[in-house]
Amino acid sequence: MKQKIIIISIFTILLGFMVFLIYQINKKASGTEEALKKNLEILGKSYNDEAKKHKKAAFSRDSLFFINTYLSRYRALIDATHTRDSVKLNLKYNVGDIVRMKRDSARAVIIDIVVGGSKYEYYVRYKLQFKDKSIEEVIPELIF
Repeated sequence: MKQKIIIISIFTILLGFMVFLIYQINKKASGTEEALKKNLEILGKSYNDEAKKHKKAAFSRDSLFFINTYLSRYRALIDATHTRDSVKLNLKYNVGDIVRMKRDSARAVIIDIVVGGSKYEYYVRYKLQFKDKSIEEVIPELIF
């Protein structure tokens, strides 16, 4: 009988200890569950914010794509203008200057600067107007 009481008391103590452990684990789990719910709410809000930002960026990208597509037909003109302007920086004479021709010292006014060529090479010519209203294109080496 003594053995039965000892076994029952040990079993009761183990059972009480197990109930206590289960209670502690459940308490920690419920605290963890609340923390996870809070984290989930925060992640949901940040996801919604990022979705709004993505939608706005996609709209801006589409708008810029439309504008770029519309303006892409002027690409050759823009490249030609850029080449002309970069070449004009290094020229001695500008539009409106009065110059003399080397061949006969005739005076003329520069009315335009013609820049032509391709992406890798180009040429420069001055368009000159003389007293008799005639117009001639000459290379820069032929004027002074």
